[in-house]
Order: sequence, then C-alpha cells, then structure tokens
Amino acid sequence: LLFGGLVYFGVGSWKNETWIFDLASKTWTLMNPPESPPSRNYHEMAYDEKVDRFIVFGSDHGGGGAVDAATWAYDLGANTWTRVDASPMPEPLVYADMVYVPELGGCILFGGVTGLDEKPRDGTWLFTMDAGWTKLAPAHAPSPRGWHSMAWDPVLKRVWLYGGGVRRNLGTAELWYWDLAKRDWFQVERRL
Repeated sequence: LLFGGLVYFGVGSWKNETWIFDLASKTWTLMNPPESPPSRNYHEMAYDEKVDRFIVFGSDHGGGGAVDAATWAYDLGANTWTRVDASPMPEPLVYADMVYVPELGGCILFGGVTGLDEKPRDGTWLFTMDAGWTKLAPAHAPSPRGWHSMAWDPVLKRVWLYGGGVRRNLGTAELWYWDLAKRDWFQVERRL
C-alpha cells in the first residue's frame, strides 16, 4: 500500500491518493476510497495484521509546519479509511518510525520531530485498535531523534532501531533494540 506523498517539481504538491501494488501482476491500482485522510508526507505507516488494517500516523500536509497528529486506519477489503480518535496520543510528529509487533497486537512508534522547529522527541508509544495509544515508560531509550529506521525481528522478538539524529544532517550510526519481554530499549555497543 502507498498513501500520500509529495510531488516536488519546483513547487510542492501534497497527495492523498491510496495505491495498492499487486505482486502477481506487477501493477499499481489507484483505489479511490470514498473518504481519505488529508494530503500528507513524512507520515508513519504500518500494516496491523491483527485487525487487517494499514495504520497511518502523523504528517506534514501542505508545508509551512502544518503537522498532524491524527491516526487513520485503512481497510483494503472495504476500501475505506477511518479516523481513529484516541486520547492520549503522541503529539503531532514527522520523521518518526512505526512498526507492527505481532506479540503486542499493535504498532510501536518511536521518536520523530515537531513541526517547523523540528524539535526531536524520544517517546515510545504503542498503538492498538482496541486501546488506542499508550505511552510506554522504558527505563532506557535512544536519545531524541527523527529520520531513523525500525524493523521487527520475529526470531529474537525485538524491534530494531538504526540511525536517526537531532537534525537531517546530524545522524548517528547507533543501533538499538526494544526487548519485548523486558519492555525496554538497549543499545548495541559498536565493536571495531
């Protein structure tokens, strides 16, 4: 699934199109659902297999620091987007990352930056369709950052986080993991 994005040819044009890619035919199809989230870019998206929905959080929609904190769920079978109103929830963010964790039945979101000032954050959040957003309180966490990448490791039962930084051009090579059993972040020490 592909949603939104920014077409930039001198002047930015934010999109709110929903596209699906068929692996068998190697073709893209524009879905045209009856309602869509507002146009956006730099949002987070993960597939929640428990509820068979694509979850979207955050965005920059329209530039000028217009950052959104809404959560949306897309049902491919019904071709519908639904806004999920939840409280509490993360503040409006961009450049965070989010990954689905099957054992939790929801998505882990970490970090991100605020609007125009791009102030980095270090929050760890869990989103489930049943309970909404829950802010987790690990004893340790990566430093505040955006522009990082995360992935779920089904063998070791960990969320891996790599890189990111306080600014676009001030990245790190840090590697962290979220331990599912201990509900905490641990940094992997570099060996030379």
